[in-house]
Amino acid sequence: MIDSLGVVLQSFIPHPSALIPMFLALALIAIAGGTLLTYLYDEGVPLISRLSAGAVLGFGAFGLLAFFYASFLGLTWITLILASASVALPLFLLREPKRRALVFEDIDTAIRGLGRAARHPSLHTTLSFIFYASIALLLWLVFDRAMFEQGEGIYTGLVNNYGDLPFHLSVITSFVKGANFPPEDPTYAGA
Repeated sequence: MIDSLGVVLQSFIPHPSALIPMFLALALIAIAGGTLLTYLYDEGVPLISRLSAGAVLGFGAFGLLAFFYASFLGLTWITLILASASVALPLFLLREPKRRALVFEDIDTAIRGLGRAARHPSLHTTLSFIFYASIALLLWLVFDRAMFEQGEGIYTGLVNNYGDLPFHLSVITSFVKGANFPPEDPTYAGA
């Protein structure tokens, strides 16, 4: 059963494009929280490594915490807010002056390194840039074809996605519209 606040929040569902800034903010909160957690266990690591590990930690923690909260509160906006606030808790680590100085020093070092690489590119930095830009372009092209909508329905441009896409869409739909929490595989529902 959904409480009155949950009903009010669920009845307000804006157009998906209006939610993009909120989702970007949630992603930044998760990445920032995860990145700051790396300062608890890893010393002397470049900022790019911290950001990479922080993205994995932050998104993993967000998913687990949202699952935990949804187990008790249902899959509502309140669950999303609680999970977001929980992943943002590592931001309190910046209250410690020594740790805050270390974070700002890492940011400054990364900015100076980027400036130096742009002003005086070496073969290594040029090849690294070309490699990562190529990977980003390839991933963009692949993900752009993973799922797209047209007037007649939903399509995929990837052959290996034919079986996965309907399954994942049915699971997502069962969460969003079917109050399927805790999760139940829609293929075996009612069996």
